Amino acid sequence: MTGSLDAEIQWERIIIHLDIDCFYAQTFEVEDENLKNLPLGIRQKQIIVTCNYCARAKGVRKLQLVNDAIKICPDLLIVSGENLDKFRAASKAIFNLLKECLPAGGAIETLGMDEFWINVTDVANHQLYSRLAEVDQIGHSVGTFPNGLSEEILQCLQMAARFTAMLRRKVFQELKFTMSGGISTSKLLSKTASGIHKPNDQTLMFPNAFMDIVGNKGVVSIPGFGHQARAVLYQTLGTVGEEGNRTLQHFTVKQVLDQLGTNPKKWIDIFGKNGTRFCQLFQGIDDSPLKPVSGLATQISIEDSFRNCTSFGEIEEHLLIICTTLVRRLDIDEWNGEKLKRIPTRLRISFRTKNVWKRVSKSTDVPGEVLNRQLGIETRVKALVKSSLKILKIMLLGSFNLNLLNIALVNFQETTCSPRQKLISNFASPKAEANRSKTRVESSNDHEDMDKPSSANWLTCDQCGQSIFGWMAEAHARFHKLEPEAQLSDEPMIVELE
Repeated sequence: MTGSLDAEIQWERIIIHLDIDCFYAQTFEVEDENLKNLPLGIRQKQIIVTCNYCARAKGVRKLQLVNDAIKICPDLLIVSGENLDKFRAASKAIFNLLKECLPAGGAIETLGMDEFWINVTDVANHQLYSRLAEVDQIGHSVGTFPNGLSEEILQCLQMAARFTAMLRRKVFQELKFTMSGGISTSKLLSKTASGIHKPNDQTLMFPNAFMDIVGNKGVVSIPGFGHQARAVLYQTLGTVGEEGNRTLQHFTVKQVLDQLGTNPKKWIDIFGKNGTRFCQLFQGIDDSPLKPVSGLATQISIEDSFRNCTSFGEIEEHLLIICTTLVRRLDIDEWNGEKLKRIPTRLRISFRTKNVWKRVSKSTDVPGEVLNRQLGIETRVKALVKSSLKILKIMLLGSFNLNLLNIALVNFQETTCSPRQKLISNFASPKAEANRSKTRVESSNDHEDMDKPSSANWLTCDQCGQSIFGWMAEAHARFHKLEPEAQLSDEPMIVELE
């Protein structure tokens, strides 16, 4: 791309955003096409978390109470969306298909299960210079292309729009899901663009259209400007408007800019270190890089929310449900038929108390039993519940009232040995040795950092590649000699260390 750096610095990337249309509802529609023409709502607890476009046309909306939705649309068909397995499977299939359509090294960043950002700069340039497709406009466009910039930039954006249409068509042909797409020069702008023409359509947005699109919308339309930031904003600015009685949620993007201006200094005074970024986002400026994912989860996390939870007996009941789902997720995501492809090394427990927005988290080692499928799911779940409850009893002193629990398996590591071997190594590791008399508890801020003993204490097994204490080498070698015999038995291997 040519031209002056100052004029083209915001044009140096082409980012597309793909959003699966009403994802939860469409997942059911893909399974049963008859649902497409019926008003369909997806329920979690007493809330309609999402609905299809047929239901929306009749007045049903997201995050509406089930009873309110039924009053508005008596013929609303409601299905449970509390089991997320089918949604995760659909999301993973779409991600893998998109990945297959990209050249080697193509970067995809995900947002939740239904949104994808892709950097298509190289793809667009390659198609343009190779003339693999005609240069023309596909889909809608908003804004104007600035005078004085190279025509080549416009052509690359048009090529990106063509590529976006190809991806959407590919997903529909193979997986039957429709998607909406946005094409622009940043994550913020492309996400904004994908929401302009929905469903099953796409929009190319030039940066100068940003304020026309979002200026009169509420501040919730700014991605990354979350609940805490909005609370600070409302506390700072109070009400707005001549009447002086408008609710805080009625602040628009333009109104905030009118009051705070475009000088980052005032934003920093209000929002601290995030002030500069918020100032830029409200003006449509976003230089944040894509954070590509491999398709492998960095954590497996299950949470549940409820009105009240005031005793450890109630906590244990919730933990039993959460941990059962968590162990099943671990098996679905990581078991390849012979062993766990990766193992989580840390267990993170998070909770939120009533009337307090911020979560509190602690972490500890994953119980070895959780990784051993031969023990059966009931035993593995019981071990997970026991460890989680032990941490919560340390954290919750005195009376409490929880409204959310989250249990997560984190710090995944590749594994080259069987779960049985991994169970042995967990018991024999330096950390387990140090923790037999005392459970190690860390704050959520540092649970990712693993203490590593001196390398002088370690040996690496030539057979399985597992790191072990030097003094464990002889016993570990005996284990390998006994392993074929042990694998003939249907009984789970029980390891006891004095």
